[in-house]
Amino acid sequence: MLLRTGLFFALLTLASSRVDPYEYNITSYTRTLPQEIRPIVNRALRVERAVQHSSVKNDCHPDDQISCPPMKFRRPSGECNNVRHAKWGNRGASFLRLLPPSYADGKSSPKRSVSVAHALPNPLDVASTLQNNPGKPHDSVTALLGAWSELLLHDLASTGNLKSRDCCSENAKSNDECYGMLGNGQCVEYMRTLPAVDMDVCSFSYRNQMNLATSYLDASAVYGNTDQQVERLRTYDAGLVNVSACSSCQTNALYSAILREHNRVAINLAQLNKHWDDEQLFLESKRIVTAEIQHITFNEYLPIVLGEEAILHSELELKTHGRFSKYSSAKRAGVYNEVAMTALPALLSMLPNSLMNETVETFAEMIDVLITTPAQSPSLHMMAPLRPEWDTAALFIHMGRDHGIPSYPQYVQYCANTTSPQRPTFDDLRSMGIKDEFIKALKYMYATPEDIDLLVGGLLEIPVPGTVVGPTFNCLLREQFQLLKETDRFWYENDLPPSSLTTNQLKEIKKVTVAGLLCANTDDLDGIQPKAFVKEDTFLNARISCDQHPLPQMTEWLEMDRMTDVSEDMLMDALAKAEHELIERRKMEYNVWNTVGGVNPKSPQGMAASFSKANKNALKLANSSLLFEFASNEIVNSLMHRRRKRQLFDNHVVASIFRDEISDGLQQVDISSLVPPQVLDVEQQQCDDTAPCDPEHGFRTYTGHCNNLRNPAYGKSLTTFNRLLPSVYDDGISKPRSIGTTGQQLPNPRIVSRVIHPDISNLHTRYTLMTMQFAQFLDHDLTMTPIHKGFHESIPNCRPCDSPRTVHRECNPFPRPTR
Repeated sequence: MLLRTGLFFALLTLASSRVDPYEYNITSYTRTLPQEIRPIVNRALRVERAVQHSSVKNDCHPDDQISCPPMKFRRPSGECNNVRHAKWGNRGASFLRLLPPSYADGKSSPKRSVSVAHALPNPLDVASTLQNNPGKPHDSVTALLGAWSELLLHDLASTGNLKSRDCCSENAKSNDECYGMLGNGQCVEYMRTLPAVDMDVCSFSYRNQMNLATSYLDASAVYGNTDQQVERLRTYDAGLVNVSACSSCQTNALYSAILREHNRVAINLAQLNKHWDDEQLFLESKRIVTAEIQHITFNEYLPIVLGEEAILHSELELKTHGRFSKYSSAKRAGVYNEVAMTALPALLSMLPNSLMNETVETFAEMIDVLITTPAQSPSLHMMAPLRPEWDTAALFIHMGRDHGIPSYPQYVQYCANTTSPQRPTFDDLRSMGIKDEFIKALKYMYATPEDIDLLVGGLLEIPVPGTVVGPTFNCLLREQFQLLKETDRFWYENDLPPSSLTTNQLKEIKKVTVAGLLCANTDDLDGIQPKAFVKEDTFLNARISCDQHPLPQMTEWLEMDRMTDVSEDMLMDALAKAEHELIERRKMEYNVWNTVGGVNPKSPQGMAASFSKANKNALKLANSSLLFEFASNEIVNSLMHRRRKRQLFDNHVVASIFRDEISDGLQQVDISSLVPPQVLDVEQQQCDDTAPCDPEHGFRTYTGHCNNLRNPAYGKSLTTFNRLLPSVYDDGISKPRSIGTTGQQLPNPRIVSRVIHPDISNLHTRYTLMTMQFAQFLDHDLTMTPIHKGFHESIPNCRPCDSPRTVHRECNPFPRPTR
């Protein structure tokens, strides 16, 4: 098998369309385009023609807003990623720009030289001249970095150029979309990139090109960005995909590895969640794989390409703890035209030409070649043959001019955040990091530095130490990848339900590495270096066996069909047992009060209890809550017992997860029809709680009732505390936490207090005691946590260590440690 990893670059050449050389008819020109793309291109061309020819009517009207309900999963096209602007960043949207375009007429005509007396050099001549210097293998990184670059380019950018055999004919001038003349009388067939127009406003300032990929890092390079492409990949069985149906996978090992990872994840999810159907398994697996690609890109790929210093303390740095919080629906999603035409293709050039000649027999050998072959240093030596009549580097230069990409010196100034009143000279290129030998070649080809194409200048820069690209491409890539994070509602670090991962799921995703992903999905691959993008090193990056590479544990995606076993009979039985247990508790309270009594209210213990004295409504609420608590425990224990009989659990970890899942599921069970009304009606209505809420009323109620007009009970007294994180009880319901995450007993609270808060006076040098007093005032104003009472308003004596058994079930003493 011939290993050819660079063939499937994002340039999408659409179906052939012969254009009438004597008349440029827009409808005829676009008739072979995909149905969802055709109206966008038609509208863009008509708006452009209306601006160029004032006699043509502009009949463009803004599209109606699309309703975007909350979704857990992405749409293949990227539509509705932004719920306020459904079309932003979707397939068919226009490329964004960092700088205004440099068109010959200021509107749409391809770029020309700033010198009237000269023309831009032939892109074929530029490429061949600079390719006289042979490509060099990179000292540090592997070909896998170039393969991942191709994946990103294909995922983020795809241009549409119709084929034509008429652009070099005598009548080519009649078609405005022909751009085949290269200079020196040479012509190569080329139709201009399809345009797009902003359908929110339907205005035209200058021509913008259409991006046929989604503008999100969403694994669309692998799965496709249309429903039809995704459907061709699916097997519609257990969420699996057909790897052989992926055309890119036949020649690109990385694509195949990612789809194998999808199937590995889907199989694991199906084993955990036997009640999930094919649709849920496929979408959840795709969601996980997309998150893995995002994590590998930002955690491993970008620190190598851009350097650790560029990532550290920037918006590109991933969160060690917590979530990413900079998502903004007001910021437009998109891929910058400059990045799609220059910076990303420059990284594509890191695929070494030697890969074209590698003959391998197995998938494992293909992966081994990628992780052992040195990458090629970025240059105009590009192995991916996009079109037979074009040199790939020359094609990108030509497309940059078609897109009106400004010259290289303008982006140097943009990235330096400076402006110079003087025109740049060729000698200035030395300070921009270009070697003298290249300056001499540029001076020979270009009439002025202001004509130098961005792709050419950026590739000739000396890379920043610790990176693989020069300062200009480093700057452009930082801008692009920061935008990807800030405009993607489905970004894996976000906390935006219903699409966000849970905290524990996010922790698992962050375990993935590209080495682990390749190992898990490649048979007969014995080992791989931990940093697979970096060349193997005996001391710093030696190969280790595949079973040592971490992988996300799918147990965090365990979602039991937790309530399917909860029948009405089970609920009734649990409530009956809960009522019996509550009666037994009250008998115990009475017997203790009758034989022992309670704590003297005037004693220190009694006075301390008085600060948390519960009123009648609080006691009634607590007693009703106890009934539900006992019933919940009974249901959980019953289900756990049933599942053990079925031998569902392989280990204590899964069993613990199952208990938590049941506890969460109980919150979805409505038992109001099974409980007597007097049990649920636990509160005696206060005078200010009986009347309807009056929005014109100028004063608060004593209980806080009606502060929230839509939900009058929110925030009032005698309601439960909110939580920032889910509760953690030993039994998942109510038992206080005593066991730590390691399985060991938690330390004695008295010892923790003694060590962390020693009894040593340490007065503050600035603030007075009034700070504490006011804090205490706020505490008492916002919170009051009542404690249980014994029978007949008595105060139980919970000091003995056996008091939970002999005095009151709610006693929770802790032993006094020995000194």
